[in-house]
Parts: sequence; C-alpha cells; structure tokens
Amino acid sequence: MNRTVFRELQPLRRNPAVWLIVPFALLFWVLAFMQLVLGLPVGTRPVSNVVTLLLWLGVGVALPALLLLTSLKTEVDAQGVRLAFGLLPRRRVPRAQILRASVRTSDPFAEYGGWGFRLAPGNKRVYLVDGTAGVQLELVGGQQVFIGSRRLQELLSALT
Repeated sequence: MNRTVFRELQPLRRNPAVWLIVPFALLFWVLAFMQLVLGLPVGTRPVSNVVTLLLWLGVGVALPALLLLTSLKTEVDAQGVRLAFGLLPRRRVPRAQILRASVRTSDPFAEYGGWGFRLAPGNKRVYLVDGTAGVQLELVGGQQVFIGSRRLQELLSALT
C-alpha cells in the first residue's frame, strides 16, 4: 500500500482574480432576465433569445461554476507526486525523475502568463492557484515543474 505523506487541496476560488468574473456573470444574469423573462430587448441591436440563453449559460453559469469549483490537488507518496488541476488530466511525476526540489517565489505573470496550469517556455509546467510561492522540481531531461503551495516546507520535506 502506498501511504500519502503530503496532501494539499487549493481551491482556485481563493485567488482574488477569480472573483473578478462575478460582476460579469451577474451582468449576464440581469441581461438574460431582461430579454428572456421580461421580453425587453437588450441594446440597439439585440441578439436572438437563443444566443442570449447560450451566453447566459456560458458566461453566467458555466464559467463562474468552473472557476469557483476548480482546485489544485497535490499528493506526494513513496512513488512520487500526483497533480490534479480542474478538468485537466492528472499528472504523475515519479520520484526517480526528480533530480532536485527547491522552494522559490515567482512572478506568475512575468514568468508564466498568470495563474492556473501553464506550459511555459523553456520546457516548464506550472501548477499555481494563487500567490507566488512554490516548489520547483527539476526533472531528468531538463523539464521543470513549479507547484504552488501554501505549505512549502511540508511539501519540500515530503519530496526530499
């Protein structure tokens, strides 16, 4: 049996930037209500009710739900690291592939283009929900994996 020595669940909703979508989602709720329920066309060139409904479902319902329910799950056991981020396929990094692990801070926008899962130049993968701190893994073959964490020393200890 493989005993997990470290487990962290970081909800994306902790990131203040995610909450910027809420006013836009509410706006789509209001506009959809006006056009679909009250029958008041929105704007000087209103879209059809079908398009309004689709926009409401996408921007007003699905996008906020996806962002608010997504999380980064990091687990470390004797075999290595397992990473799961939202609907993306899970990633396993075997211990044998990890050459070095170190704590560092980053500038998410300058280095990776923001938070979330990122494929960055230089054979880098990033799993970062919020903040700037994480554990950098250097793997056999030159790939780097940056894992954001609020429990840096525990994660580093579990990896070394």
